[in-house]
Amino acid sequence: MRQIEQTLLLSDEERKVAKSRHKFFSKEEQRVFDHVYEELQRIQNPKCYQKREQMEQLFVITLGQAVDALQESYLEKGEYLKAYSVDCIATELLKKFYEEIQKMLQKEGYFIEKFLYPGEQIPLEDIRRIFQETAPKEVTYNESYFLSPKKSVAMIALLTKEKKTACKSICEQCSQKNCPSREERREQREKPYGYQRIFTK
Repeated sequence: MRQIEQTLLLSDEERKVAKSRHKFFSKEEQRVFDHVYEELQRIQNPKCYQKREQMEQLFVITLGQAVDALQESYLEKGEYLKAYSVDCIATELLKKFYEEIQKMLQKEGYFIEKFLYPGEQIPLEDIRRIFQETAPKEVTYNESYFLSPKKSVAMIALLTKEKKTACKSICEQCSQKNCPSREERREQREKPYGYQRIFTK
């Protein structure tokens, strides 16, 4: 088992794209987005717990409990745009975490061929195996296999040494076709303005 701590940053361009993707169009909406982003930079505590078993890499990644606490505090105060911003930005940061993991594996000579998510490509109960092998300290699951903190992911990555067989993005095996963060041509997907929660259900 190996633990990695990672500071996650979005470039100016990535933030611009994220605002458009999540429909923060007005100056006030974008100001709120930027304010919440700075708050998340201050409190985020991203960690990755992983273990390799032959050509499988087991992962549990999380942004930390403070992200949940910030969102809940906004909701309690009725600051719903800020609470929604937390969710959107946290989603973008998780995607960034995936990218960093892929870079790390490539330095070791591996590529990710496929992501396997409990409850989708593999049985939901496989969360138990992932947790047993990776032993994440900050992440737990309940009897229904809901993860806490909310912005946490348990998954298995199938590895390959062949770059040509590597998956192009994390979205290829995801079942959430209407997610606003989905990496497809925009005209081929719906773009709902709702409270979207990806990676966890």
